[in-house]
Amino acid sequence: MQFRVLMGAGAAAALLLAGSSAFAFPAYGADPDAGTVITFGPGGAIATQHFYGPYDGVEDSYVGVVNNSGSAISTITVSSDLDITGFDGDGIDSFGAPGNGTDTTGYGGPNAYFSNAHFTGGLFYVDVNFLTPIANGGTDYFSLEEDVSLSKGGTFGVPEPTTWALMLMGFGGMGVMLRRGRRETAIA
Repeated sequence: MQFRVLMGAGAAAALLLAGSSAFAFPAYGADPDAGTVITFGPGGAIATQHFYGPYDGVEDSYVGVVNNSGSAISTITVSSDLDITGFDGDGIDSFGAPGNGTDTTGYGGPNAYFSNAHFTGGLFYVDVNFLTPIANGGTDYFSLEEDVSLSKGGTFGVPEPTTWALMLMGFGGMGVMLRRGRRETAIA
């Protein structure tokens, strides 16, 4: 299963988690736990919360992933208005996280590596791939070059523009049908 997580500035994100991280991620650098936790829930729900960071004391973000979606997760696409893939050699692997041999950046931790990094429409995108998919109920972690704190604003799981257009047309059609139904009932 592939998820898309958008972390660009501009809109306020809904925080669906409260308190501190309920999952035990290893401590790296200045972070005693994952600095940002993204939780995937049933039906495509995505929640995120910021706890600590940056773990390197400058700009890097330590990201934990919790999978409660009901399916295994093999890839997530992450975006930000900051260059999250400007990897400069101080990923969590250099803070003691076990590397995985596939990730050449030092930011992937034990199970993640990156592909398809690009800049489009004012946002930096990258696919985070997991060598072993994250099972339902499982967790994993990786790091990114920039802090993806929600204090910078952000949106998560935003529908594509065509999806918005189809949804609006559907709502409009339902409104027309409801209005016609009321008129026919009043006439009868």
